[in-house]
Amino acid sequence: MPGDSLRRKLHEDILLSLNTNDFTQVEENFDYPHGGLLIGNSKGIQYETSNGWIDNDTPYQIASQSKLLSALAIFQVTQRIPPPLTLNSTVQEFFPSWPNSDAKINLSHFLSFTSGIHYDTLPGCARETETQISWEDCITEIGHLQFPYPPGSSFNYGPWHLVVAAGMVQKALGRELTHEGWALTMREGVFEPAGVTVAEGGTGHYPGVDQFGSENQNSFPDFSGGMKLSGRVYGKIMEKLYFGELLSSTALTEFDFDRTKHVNAESWNPAGVGGMRGSLTGFWHYSFGHWIACDELAEVSYYPEGKTISIPPGGFDNDELERCEFQEEDQYVLHSVGLWGFYAWVDKRNEYYGVFVSSWPINVRNSVIFYIALPGLLIGLLGALVMQVHCCGVGRGGSVDPLSPPEIFGDDKK
Repeated sequence: MPGDSLRRKLHEDILLSLNTNDFTQVEENFDYPHGGLLIGNSKGIQYETSNGWIDNDTPYQIASQSKLLSALAIFQVTQRIPPPLTLNSTVQEFFPSWPNSDAKINLSHFLSFTSGIHYDTLPGCARETETQISWEDCITEIGHLQFPYPPGSSFNYGPWHLVVAAGMVQKALGRELTHEGWALTMREGVFEPAGVTVAEGGTGHYPGVDQFGSENQNSFPDFSGGMKLSGRVYGKIMEKLYFGELLSSTALTEFDFDRTKHVNAESWNPAGVGGMRGSLTGFWHYSFGHWIACDELAEVSYYPEGKTISIPPGGFDNDELERCEFQEEDQYVLHSVGLWGFYAWVDKRNEYYGVFVSSWPINVRNSVIFYIALPGLLIGLLGALVMQVHCCGVGRGGSVDPLSPPEIFGDDKK
């Protein structure tokens, strides 16, 4: 997780810089070759920089950073007066086809990924491998699964929770389960209150992307990973959320509350992403669409010093977990991690936010792969030219244009 290690690496430099208004040390230690960084607080952006092919104004695919914003749009609907649904509303209230159960799964369970639904039991639509099934039919398929754990007793990180939660909100608002309907909910709940214009990327549309950053043709939005925004716009939302009036102080406390403090550690599924595998019970807890970090434990569990410890299958014991001080809401470091490098966080104890801007699939496709492939391409074309000359002689058996790209690049010349 380059963003998380970078945050902890720069932490002391950032605090000193915010106090002195001199960010020289931050600039010297921000050595990521292709990335951007924004640091801000209640007074706005205090420092920004960017290196290489990344800048802070270009929209990039932000992957799982989308979860926080989707969860925020859903949560905002519960804050309306009167609320069309609450955190205790159950899915059966809006989807009668969902099987009745003594253990009702409510909106809070879906937003905190503690619904009891686990990845291994999911249909293809919830795994995002079947994209043409309708949103409502996908929710129905999820509802007919066997849930391994009671609601609220287990945590499982993945996209299916928000598929159901967003569907509940749309039904409560009397809106169709479509891209257009959800885009309106996003604009009303997040972008417009945060002052993000459509021109800045606040359309609310995000169908999802493949591993190279190209849009999929999903029949419903990719709530957990499909958004595309710039670092500056994401920073604006973070500022309005934590230092503005996007939520009341009471609502913000509810939104950030630790929802996994009492989850049975043995039921935490290891099917997380990247470096989070096996570490979920150690130093990160979860709220609504975003993580709660425990730096006290993280610093002894993995880099930057290169020290590692073996994390047992059931997580750390209670004595170690107590070091995290998760009960101190005002000391939380809250963040969300994008699979492709984009990473935003807020340090509530020290009252600042940061955005690390990175997006490897777009830039790898457009830059790295091209430069890696270019030498081989030129050698191949040169070889073809030599063979043409050797075999038939230039002008006797046709010609070879060494500057024409091969067909493997396709019509778009990517």
